[in-house]
Amino acid sequence: MQEVADIIVVGGGTSGLAAAITSAEMGRKVLIIEKEDSPGGVGIFAEGLFAVESDLQKHMYINYTCEEAYRDFLNFSHFKANPELVRNFIFETTNTVKWLLKLGVEFEGIFTNVPGGPLVWHIVKGMGENVIQKMKERCEVLGIKILYGLTATRLLMDGKKVSGIEVVDREGNPRVYRAKNVIIATGGYANNAEWIRNYGYHLGKDLIPIGHKGKLGEGIRMALEIGAESEGLGVFQLIRVSPFVAPVPLECVTFQPSLHVNQNGMRYINETVTSVFPFDANAISRQPERTVYIIFDEKLAKYWSEEGVEVGLGRIIPPKTKIDVLGEMEKVLSSGKEGFYRADSVGELARAIGIPEDNLIKTFNRYNSLCQRGYDSDFGKDPRFLKPLEGRLFAIRCKLGFLGTLGGLRVNGNLQVVTPKGEPIPGLFAAGLDAGGLYGDTYDVTAAGTTFSFALTSGRIAGRNASLMGY
Repeated sequence: MQEVADIIVVGGGTSGLAAAITSAEMGRKVLIIEKEDSPGGVGIFAEGLFAVESDLQKHMYINYTCEEAYRDFLNFSHFKANPELVRNFIFETTNTVKWLLKLGVEFEGIFTNVPGGPLVWHIVKGMGENVIQKMKERCEVLGIKILYGLTATRLLMDGKKVSGIEVVDREGNPRVYRAKNVIIATGGYANNAEWIRNYGYHLGKDLIPIGHKGKLGEGIRMALEIGAESEGLGVFQLIRVSPFVAPVPLECVTFQPSLHVNQNGMRYINETVTSVFPFDANAISRQPERTVYIIFDEKLAKYWSEEGVEVGLGRIIPPKTKIDVLGEMEKVLSSGKEGFYRADSVGELARAIGIPEDNLIKTFNRYNSLCQRGYDSDFGKDPRFLKPLEGRLFAIRCKLGFLGTLGGLRVNGNLQVVTPKGEPIPGLFAAGLDAGGLYGDTYDVTAAGTTFSFALTSGRIAGRNASLMGY
């Protein structure tokens, strides 16, 4: 016997839960299909969400408007983003904050994640894990059924309309579920090595997924198979990552504007770009083996310990946090952990890392001469951060990582999945990382918290429209 629902949500992550709750609150019978043993996905790691014109902002006299955010978003994307989608998302974010408050979510404050950026990052108490817990509790109250251990395999059609899905359980047994509308919310394809290889990366080697598990893009694939159009595939939320994700204090150290070199021992960028992590990651993506090293000395390590770091790590480690760098380095060096280095000379450091010794010595001498002159004629680094290196040296290896895939299915402003002609596919919606069109080629960190916010807000929009259309 086939189980029938009004709305089937494929994926029980942030966007899927938001979609399901919204639909159920509108009186629809909702079924969530979840591949893992519990809901939530990577949303549990989120620190906060992007929102504009929220009551919280108004109480703090923050006057940044939705119109301003809309223009900034499109400008940053070089108008590659979908204007209708961007506008509907931004103007709905204040209602997402109200919705979360009703669920019992509390906020710590509103911040920016880049120097001089707009105050739009609404930090939640208990991080994303608390938001997920509140949504799980709401699902229980509403009687939303979540089926675990099921992987969606194909969309079912009634003529040109999506009418359900076929899934398999962990033993490979197929099942069929019917619904008036289906919402795809499977969280992207961060663990699909074959797909990612199509965009020039080798998963786990020169592109390291952070926090993702089992994200193979099933939802995107199923929609493409019935004629959906894609948008933004190959766009990632890139970020530098130290060896196998270092202890958090040393992860923060890798973002400091000391000397940064590539695998050839050559300096490659104005190191202050690390304060805008997607730009920093873009620079790393151009380097050999997508591998770089931060080099610093004992003097800088003591400065970060006594005066605090220049660049923070989100709200986990704000700027000016004091870090015992020498103590943390001693721990990892004593443990034999790879990717951390200490040496008494530049040549010794180059040999320890395994990069060309002559190149690193030339780079080191050139960098110190620029620091002594107080003018970086190579890359234009702010003189405040031109500090010559001497004595005992340290280095940390960094690879290119990513926090998620940012493209998927082309959607309209209602989160309906569309064909190459832009025509909505009846009965099919997408949300979160499965919905493309929000970004250009780079994540806009000035709109801090956008991925978490878009997961919540696009889920709500998709859930609302799926509950209104086809009835």
